[in-house]
Amino acid sequence: MSIYRQVCPSCNRDLELPSDAMGRMAKCPACDATFQIGQTTQPTPEPVLAPVTASVETPNSTANPYQSASSVAEPLLKAGPLDIAQKTIEEITAPVLPIFAERWVPLILSPLIVAAVSVFVIGVPTVVLIAIAGTVHEAAILVVFPLIILFSVLFSCYSTVGLTRVALATARDEISPLSQLLPPFSIVMRFTGGVLLLTMAMGAVTMVSLLIVVGIANTAGGETIATLLGILGFIVAMVAMFAMQWLLWPWVFVVSDNKGTALGAFGQSYKISDANRMTSFMLLVASIVLSMIGAALCSIGQLVTTPITVLMYAVAYLMLTNQPVADPRVGKS
Repeated sequence: MSIYRQVCPSCNRDLELPSDAMGRMAKCPACDATFQIGQTTQPTPEPVLAPVTASVETPNSTANPYQSASSVAEPLLKAGPLDIAQKTIEEITAPVLPIFAERWVPLILSPLIVAAVSVFVIGVPTVVLIAIAGTVHEAAILVVFPLIILFSVLFSCYSTVGLTRVALATARDEISPLSQLLPPFSIVMRFTGGVLLLTMAMGAVTMVSLLIVVGIANTAGGETIATLLGILGFIVAMVAMFAMQWLLWPWVFVVSDNKGTALGAFGQSYKISDANRMTSFMLLVASIVLSMIGAALCSIGQLVTTPITVLMYAVAYLMLTNQPVADPRVGKS
């Protein structure tokens, strides 16, 4: 395979790339910047007295050709290093199925790899450790079980970041998207820290709500009031979870894409969703519908609907932050 040498447009690192991937997106291993192979890193300067007019994007430009010119030139606002644009649900979902139809292999293969690995690194060791602990002393299971849960959480965070990065690489049409299934450990730790913060926040809210319900029930008396308060508390909890998914869904992509810290990504995610409230709401509804379709078709259906859902969110994140999406329909007659 012949090698093409190119300088990273972000960190100026000299990179070796396969020449047969010319025109595709690549990611710099040093700074995580995405760029197009063959892109000219030093643009030709315009004449000093040239009039200021709108320029036509060249095929090698890294600007997103699937966004309106106004949103690229004047992003709605800034969220850390990200530019936020407004997009409709129709604009976001339009390229999802064409991308999946052309690049479905890594999207379906990656969760299968994660499932197979989890059996060997979690399932088998769990059975063995519980068997050993049971033969030593039954109380030993109380020590082994928390360790198994901790390792399972860490593996879940690692695989979630990997699957997210595979979806982003597929949407960008990067080289070897399956390689993103092994993400940098620093990003995984950042993601794990954010998950712990969310878990503690949800636990605190649940505990406070439970104490309020118990206090009111004891004051008012009666099992009927306690039951009604319990139902009301459950409804409030479901609404809160829906709102959290609605307003913070970009968080996993911001962190996995190395565009923000664990805590700072929450603010960035809220800004993205707040600028696209209806679009974010429709994304959540679409993901619920896809999940229901997958459940109705059993495991085979979920094998398709789950990757499509992750890809849909990846495309949404990229388009709402003015990042390039490689739409296979572009350039085809």
